[in-house]
Amino acid sequence: MSFLASIFLWALPLAGIPVILHLLSRRRRRVIHWGATRFLREAMPRRRRLWSLEDWLLMLLRAAAVAAVVTALAMPLLRGDWIGTSSKRDVILILDTTLSTSRTSGHETRFDRMIRTADELVASLREGDTLRVLLASTLPEWIASEPIEINAASRLALRGELGTLKSTTAGTDLLRCLHEALDAPPASEDAARIVAVLTDAQRGNWHLDAQGAWSSLRDKLARSANAPTVNVVLCGGEGAGGNLSLESLDSTREVVPPAAAVRLTARVKNTALVPSPGAPLHWFIAGQPVGSTEVDKLDPNQTAASHIEYAFDAPGVYEVTCRIGRDDALPGDNVAHRTVEVAESLDVLIVCDSDDPDPGRTDTEYLLTVLGYGSGDEDAAAERARWRSVFVPRVVRADALEREPLDAVHCIVLANTSPLSDEAVGRIEQYVAGGGGLWIAFGDRTDERWVNRALYAKGKGLLPLPLADPVGDERDRERAFPVLPPAEAHPAMAVLSDTKRVDLNRIRVYRRHRFETALTGSDSVPVLLRTTDGEPFALEAAFGDGRVIAQAVGLDVRWSNLPACEAFVVGALEWLWHLSSPSMTRWNLDPGQPIRLALPAANAARSVRVRTPLESEVDLVVLDRGGRSVYSLPAAGCPGAYLATIRTTGEPDRTVTFHVRRDTGESVLTDLADEDLPCLAKAGLSVGADPLALRATGVAVARLEPAWGVLLAAVLGMMAIESLLAARLTRRRFDQPAGLTLGDEVPLGGMGKELA
Repeated sequence: MSFLASIFLWALPLAGIPVILHLLSRRRRRVIHWGATRFLREAMPRRRRLWSLEDWLLMLLRAAAVAAVVTALAMPLLRGDWIGTSSKRDVILILDTTLSTSRTSGHETRFDRMIRTADELVASLREGDTLRVLLASTLPEWIASEPIEINAASRLALRGELGTLKSTTAGTDLLRCLHEALDAPPASEDAARIVAVLTDAQRGNWHLDAQGAWSSLRDKLARSANAPTVNVVLCGGEGAGGNLSLESLDSTREVVPPAAAVRLTARVKNTALVPSPGAPLHWFIAGQPVGSTEVDKLDPNQTAASHIEYAFDAPGVYEVTCRIGRDDALPGDNVAHRTVEVAESLDVLIVCDSDDPDPGRTDTEYLLTVLGYGSGDEDAAAERARWRSVFVPRVVRADALEREPLDAVHCIVLANTSPLSDEAVGRIEQYVAGGGGLWIAFGDRTDERWVNRALYAKGKGLLPLPLADPVGDERDRERAFPVLPPAEAHPAMAVLSDTKRVDLNRIRVYRRHRFETALTGSDSVPVLLRTTDGEPFALEAAFGDGRVIAQAVGLDVRWSNLPACEAFVVGALEWLWHLSSPSMTRWNLDPGQPIRLALPAANAARSVRVRTPLESEVDLVVLDRGGRSVYSLPAAGCPGAYLATIRTTGEPDRTVTFHVRRDTGESVLTDLADEDLPCLAKAGLSVGADPLALRATGVAVARLEPAWGVLLAAVLGMMAIESLLAARLTRRRFDQPAGLTLGDEVPLGGMGKELA
């Protein structure tokens, strides 16, 4: 028991006043012996003893009433179970929605079993309990983050919402979900917190090897003031059986030109412990079948790849689907999706101020040839008719860059330009920071002092390292610098690293600019290529949302033979793709990456709404990025399809699909073993208990109830009894019965008065 106003307890001695008054009222009377009444003395003792007992009872009632009033003023609090009321419960339900819950167990899936258990849990909650629901997915996601007090209406609404939930293709970290639940503010300080985890027992979701996280969870449970109880209910079933998993679906590129053959690759893995027979793969483009392939028998943990090639005729955004044509224990991983965009063109702005009539001396001519836009002779025209690049170049002079629109440009190439105006540099910085790409090729027209002032800008500009004076002699071809193959994997160097197919070893550099690595260090700057003396030949830097690649030579054949090598053709296209990627919409994402839909400002949509795999809808936030409107969702947490509806004024709605890759670890169907359960118990988790049971060890939290109302009601009851008892005693003492007489006519009562 505790008191809110304990100072009133100092008044408890007042309860002794009725006792003192009772004792003072007992005075002795002088007794006169009269012979005629001596025979009555034997009849009176029994009645007097009864009157004395009632006097004491009356005294105790009055004392108890005073004590009850004083105690009520002190505002006592009692545990609810002491006064017959049940303690409130603050329940947080963690519901596993991962891919592994979709495996079948008998006539239902494990997820169906969990939903049924969750429905029974909601039905068993008492009036006044509170409930919150946390979905265990790639990221913990609350569907009811605020405590919902249970009543008839809220119970019905919660059970209806549980019935709409579906399993996803996500994995999860249940440890992280437990931390999220325990960090949630309590519904009330006097409620018993219960965290109920409903899961399918997939072992990988518990991360049992993360000892630090388990230790942190154990400490958090021990330090919590509200003594939370964590109950884990395993909604498992029989063994997994055989399972083929479609691990990934890839394409040559996400963005391709029309009529170009795209290689689509599906990788299938046998995640079971027994060999798996072969299975057909069915391919679909925009929902229409386009062919089938076959994978052979796979041993446990063996992976096989299957390919098809497809040419998209018209520009647009297409959904590619591959499906395993055989049922197994986990249907959810038998299908994979990928989005491919067919683009009419990607604009490249080439900035060059050379007017040399010799094509071999212009820095743009070789790059234009690579893109299919070389000199206007008949052979080049015939070549462009036979094939085309998705990149469409536009060449401008350096002094005209200030006036060029950049909102639709995907990449800018500074091809051995002379110094630009500060206004032009500012426009380029704004463009790159908004997600654009910049390729800088330094040559004989490069002014090192201007580069260091305007582009390096003491480490705050577009260039990650300052530029030094060039080295080498373009006339001495015998003392050339070979270029080394890339030492590390990099998206822009994926093709160039294959020296068996690309003649990177034939590149010779006669004269080049140097990057000042000694002054600043280059460990934090990605170096794409180096010469044989270890100096950087090409490097990359991030600037805002965009990318910059700088190379030490120009794009002509005066300082190197780079344009004469096949590596230049491959490398130029690869670098343009890499630099343009931030400005293009990325359709295929990993969990947690942002969704960004880039649209030219001139064709800006009125709104973009996305429907997530969890069946919720959200409006994308529009951002201004260097003349482009980018519609953004900060993080796509749950794997699956995100359907974006683009609403543009005066045009019909358009729907495109983003795909977030699933967690392939969910396909490895391994349940928690008996030897894993002590790890959960050691952290304070109760496995297999009633989801609403309070912890058996430790002190359970009981609700504290105010007791002063009960005490005041008791005072009223005691006062009523005291009044009745006092009236009874008064009648007995002063109203004597008339049945006892002396003789035939003289009553004893009257004679007693006369004698008195």
